[in-house]
Amino acid sequence: MLRLYLLARPDSSLTITQRITDAIRARYRDVHIISAAPSPSPAAYAQQVEDTMRTCNAALVVIGQDWLEARSPSGLPWQSDPYDPVALAIHAAMRQKKLIVPLLVHGAIMPPDGALAPSLAGFARHQAVTLREDPWFQTDLDKVYTQLNTQLRWRPASWLLLCTSIGIILAFILTNVFIVGLGEGAKGATKGSPLAGFTVIGVLFEFVFIGFSVVSLVIAFVLASQRKQIPWLVTVTLMTLIAIPLIVGTLAGGAQSVSFGAALILWQSIATVLYIIFALFGKRREMV
Repeated sequence: MLRLYLLARPDSSLTITQRITDAIRARYRDVHIISAAPSPSPAAYAQQVEDTMRTCNAALVVIGQDWLEARSPSGLPWQSDPYDPVALAIHAAMRQKKLIVPLLVHGAIMPPDGALAPSLAGFARHQAVTLREDPWFQTDLDKVYTQLNTQLRWRPASWLLLCTSIGIILAFILTNVFIVGLGEGAKGATKGSPLAGFTVIGVLFEFVFIGFSVVSLVIAFVLASQRKQIPWLVTVTLMTLIAIPLIVGTLAGGAQSVSFGAALILWQSIATVLYIIFALFGKRREMV
């Protein structure tokens, strides 16, 4: 579950804050949005904020034009009130090194370090997103999603493609171990002897090797299509067009079958490297 701590003042930004909340809930399948609120027991609330922030993935801070001049629920300037709900949550997020995304609304700008209390000076260095009114609201909000999807934690673009790529490498290594290495000792072995079995196992791993290569190619094509990554889609298509004559030439046999086989292995090696790069650094899907 994606847990977000949404920090906003009950001021003129309240309407757009509700719109942001509704949009995020519509975007993600499973999201829990927490809002800062005052408590009758300030000391207990401070600990509650600390504990709650620890369970959150990120803090979104809505900043309107009067954000710096706002007052806490007790009537003090919010930066001077040690129990101000928003200040408590920002401090907790900074201490716990959470992803903090300031959201600038109604033409607000990011406050400079000098305008903030020393304990909040680092807040001004976080990457802010300006949210404009329609027709740009959704486009601007997409930048927030980009931060949530890319900065919360690193993960491969596709675990499935990465695993099949690793399968190609392992199957290739095992194929050579059984056919090239141990298979040499089985050349003169009689049918049914233990040594003759090594070659059979090697051939099985070769089929596994080819199978993983085909599966990886299909997965890469599907991912590039779904995520609309045109350069990767063109690359995978070209790889397929190159592979077809190599496979046909290898299966056809003849004097050039060895050359075709060597070219096919070279193609599979290059393709595997590309699969791994795509799996690690391609466009990632939504976090939830």
